[in-house]
Amino acid sequence: MLQTCSSESPGVLRAQLQKTFLDPDELSDPIGRLVAEHYRAHVLCRALYELADAPCHPGYETTAYAVRHYLAHELPIHIADELEDLMPLLQRRRPTDLELDEIYVYLSQRHQEDAALAEELIPDLSRLASGGMPRVPLRFVVNLRSLARTMLKHLSWENSVVLPLARQHLTRKDLATLDLRMVARHEAA
Repeated sequence: MLQTCSSESPGVLRAQLQKTFLDPDELSDPIGRLVAEHYRAHVLCRALYELADAPCHPGYETTAYAVRHYLAHELPIHIADELEDLMPLLQRRRPTDLELDEIYVYLSQRHQEDAALAEELIPDLSRLASGGMPRVPLRFVVNLRSLARTMLKHLSWENSVVLPLARQHLTRKDLATLDLRMVARHEAA
């Protein structure tokens, strides 16, 4: 059953979703920056549910465009921040920790699932953003909900497992390296 859109204005969701990567002067802690990116991902999930519940709400084209942009451009950067920088730094600090290897595998699998669903959704989001309809509407809605559900689950896990490990084990030098690499990646995008 389709539900009505959330009571939150679509414009508020779009504005939160379209917010650019935080200026380093606003948030110099790279772990804090990851927390902020996780918040944006939560906003994305609300927008995914909103589109699934009522894809033709007022302003849906702009919401679809913002979601498409996030999935095509922001999500790959965030995945790279975690898999190419954060996790290798953690593994260097604790090279004999088998649990970290399992965490990396789990995180990598979740990100692969997210990326696969995002790739499936992007063409239909482009159609919706242009005022058209998804190729297979039911599959589109199922994929929107699946991506939101899987992302929310693993974001919660990252916030409760991965980020506390990073705060506990990364040195100041590690954090400075992580910060530089994240900023460079986001500026290059």
